[in-house]
Amino acid sequence: AGSGIESLLELSIALFAAGATPHEVATIAARHAGGDLRAALEPAVHRLALGRSIPSAFAGLPVVAASPHVDAWLHAICASAELGAPATHVLHQLLRDARAVRREQIRAAAATAAPRMQLALVLLVVPGIMWIMLVTTVGGLVEQLQSLGVA
Repeated sequence: AGSGIESLLELSIALFAAGATPHEVATIAARHAGGDLRAALEPAVHRLALGRSIPSAFAGLPVVAASPHVDAWLHAICASAELGAPATHVLHQLLRDARAVRREQIRAAAATAAPRMQLALVLLVVPGIMWIMLVTTVGGLVEQLQSLGVA
């Protein structure tokens, strides 16, 4: 499963391929976007349903994690509406870029996971080993003292 921006782009590409108008793409794709993106786009979808133009309906979008990609998506949809040609090529490139960004985020998270796990391991294991060494040392001292008749 992809991110919200990926689902938005994939659906937009499919809708353009099916012959949808830019207005239909903006309405349907935004309504079915995933994650936080859907909540951010809902007011714009409502304004589109009231008959506003795509640029005015999407004006003042809240900032979301995928904002640069959403801005590029919106620009492609607006250009498509203005020029009358589907923006599938641009949307395909945006989808590749969004996937590359997500892939890089996953790699970065994976790169920091191992050191964090090592730290947790050290924090859990070292005190246990210290206790074992302490008990063993104290036990040895007690045995020596008992053998000498002191304890």
